[in-house]
Amino acid sequence: MVVEEHAADVSEVEQHLAAVEATYAPLIIGDNSRLEGGVKLWDQFTDAVASYRKGGTTFAAVYERINELAIARLLLIDQSLAGCRILYEPEIAADDSRIDFVVSGVECGNHYIEVKTVRPTAEDSEQNWRKYEKRREHHPASVKYIVARGAMGAAIYNNSFSARSKFMEYVRDFEPKLAAANGVQPGRGVLVFCGSGMEWHRSELEDFADFYRTRQHRQDDPFAAMEAEALRSGSKPLQGNIAAFGFLKRHMDDTIGEKWTPDVRGPACFR
Repeated sequence: MVVEEHAADVSEVEQHLAAVEATYAPLIIGDNSRLEGGVKLWDQFTDAVASYRKGGTTFAAVYERINELAIARLLLIDQSLAGCRILYEPEIAADDSRIDFVVSGVECGNHYIEVKTVRPTAEDSEQNWRKYEKRREHHPASVKYIVARGAMGAAIYNNSFSARSKFMEYVRDFEPKLAAANGVQPGRGVLVFCGSGMEWHRSELEDFADFYRTRQHRQDDPFAAMEAEALRSGSKPLQGNIAAFGFLKRHMDDTIGEKWTPDVRGPACFR
């Protein structure tokens, strides 16, 4: 029975990969593709698939590459960018740092777009439950982050905490690359976060995006105090040069994504 279920899973994955290839190959490497550097992006996807099939990597690596393909598609079908050049990982600055997508020919200068997948995998363990109990002591008094021990509470909370940490980590990574690119050709930086909507919710990115934009944490942000303390305790100040945070919600078996938000912002209340 286990063998039959595994075979069914493999078959579903292969069907999904076939759908991905049919959807994206014409856009990325087709004769009429507008994506400069599309061959490099496609090779990275096919390399990830080959490694997965050989057991060298998990499907998570393939999932990340499909997210990049999905963002490429959104740029290529955007009619407002019809007259623009769209490049994948072009050479920009002298330090050879690369940004995933660069759109040139727009009125405000280049668009610099970095794509990151955030997919935490916290276990529903006793150790993680103790982490939740310890960390909730540092939540603002006005915020109650309530999860149940018997209902995956440890995994839910620690996935949220890990996702928030990843947002900051990827911001730290993107800011200097964006600064170097702006030194060559000024433009607008966008950091896109991709997720399934299960491990973390868009509202969690809203909290972080509002903080980054205003330098003030929202009153309903459970991680406000911990993040503020981390920034006070010797961390390098944020440059603040990222103009927007995008969000692509895409389940593992979805081809193009369920929901695309190009500029995530929280609700006006509780700021």
